[in-house]
Amino acid sequence: MGGFSDYLETIAAQSEVISYLNSLEYKAVIVEGSSMDVSLVRMGVEAGVGELSPLNSLVVKGFGLTTSLGAIITDAPLVYDAKASGVCIKCMKCLKVCPIRDVPYAEGDFSKCACGKCRNICPV
Repeated sequence: MGGFSDYLETIAAQSEVISYLNSLEYKAVIVEGSSMDVSLVRMGVEAGVGELSPLNSLVVKGFGLTTSLGAIITDAPLVYDAKASGVCIKCMKCLKVCPIRDVPYAEGDFSKCACGKCRNICPV
């Protein structure tokens, strides 16, 4: 399961990208993942990084539910990726082990969970 070192690696990678974009005279800022106005999961889905899991988290091929998310907003021209599909195999293992969720794709504040059971059981 990801930890603080993964978080630091994400921040370092974002800083490198921002420095590169700034060197090309583009504006770029890191999106704060703790902002209630921004969903990094939704941004990941829209950017084609992964797909929404039954727990409303991002499932990424080869990484399952263990990815560390980061995002940058820029005025640089970007090439769009197609949305990911078929990543989540809908096995529902994550939902079955989750102590606070029992309905797939339920809405609400699920930020209180930190047990990692879903991350550890995801076969993707």
